[in-house]
Amino acid sequence: MAEKTCDLAVIGSGPGGYVAAIRASQLGMKVVIVERDALGGVCLNWGCIPTKALLRTAEVYTNMKHAAEFGLKADGIGFDLKAIVERSRGVAGRMEKGVTHLMKKNKIEVVKGVARLEKGAAAPVVKVKTGEGEDKITAKHVILATGARARTIPQAGLEPDAVDVETFAMERAFGELRHQLQPPLAAEDDCVALVDIGATMNSFHVLRQGRVTYSRDTVFGGRQLTEEIRSRYGLSLEEAGLAKKRGGLPDDYPREVLEPFLDTLVQQIGRSLQLYYTAGRKFEVKRLMIAGGSSVVPGLSERLTQDSGMDVTIANPFLRMKINSRIDIHTLAGDAPAMLTACGLAMRARR
Repeated sequence: MAEKTCDLAVIGSGPGGYVAAIRASQLGMKVVIVERDALGGVCLNWGCIPTKALLRTAEVYTNMKHAAEFGLKADGIGFDLKAIVERSRGVAGRMEKGVTHLMKKNKIEVVKGVARLEKGAAAPVVKVKTGEGEDKITAKHVILATGARARTIPQAGLEPDAVDVETFAMERAFGELRHQLQPPLAAEDDCVALVDIGATMNSFHVLRQGRVTYSRDTVFGGRQLTEEIRSRYGLSLEEAGLAKKRGGLPDDYPREVLEPFLDTLVQQIGRSLQLYYTAGRKFEVKRLMIAGGSSVVPGLSERLTQDSGMDVTIANPFLRMKINSRIDIHTLAGDAPAMLTACGLAMRARR
């Protein structure tokens, strides 16, 4: 039995686990991460990332089928399913190697095996069953980042049904957000584009009659701006994040860092809108609403208004809600766009 000691043991190397491990290492902790399969977890290796690679291929194929709309000629368009799957697996493989590199770069020890917490230990003890036996890891702290799996209960006699939780949350939240649109939508069939700009991804949704009719994800978000601030001005990631929100950066920041970021983000959103129409959607998008932590970046809404010619609204799901007097309303308003999905989940109907 191999015995190890560390400040932090992370069980699970998915997007939650490996990011937590890296941050802990950056803060000076000795970290061990345990993974029973490939680094990156289900999301990177079999779920989100390979699926998005397949969707990207489908998107390119659809665009090629509509080449004539752009004055282009493309004959004999077809697909090779084996090559499509191989590309998807290749994308996942490259990203898994990227996580492996990050573990080495940040001096994080990786243990491959199935972990369990030992009962009754005075300090957190993790037992890991590996291919060569069992390792014992004694840690000051343990993070469980094992994710979750859906399970059915056959005894209940219920049929399982897979749903997109985020889509339903977005639709519920939009029931509140539509009251922010001024003037109100002129017709029931008028569409609203809702863009949720997260840390690494921006999600473009088109809603008609309160229902999501089109969605597209793009790998670009506020993390790119934070990383550029960190790299250019020699700050830590935490310092760069705070500076992005609070200001106080050098005079060249707007021109050299912020404007290029806005250019790319506005271009990405415009591209998503273009692809909505390319996909044959006949209902015109009349309004644009932005949410997510990066929606409040200075100048973004103005740039989007200029580029799209539409009214742009920053989402605030709390606007019509009664707020406890102990909560700082101004601080909440600044964070509100980032809480859109959480609000939608909280508004689910009781059964």
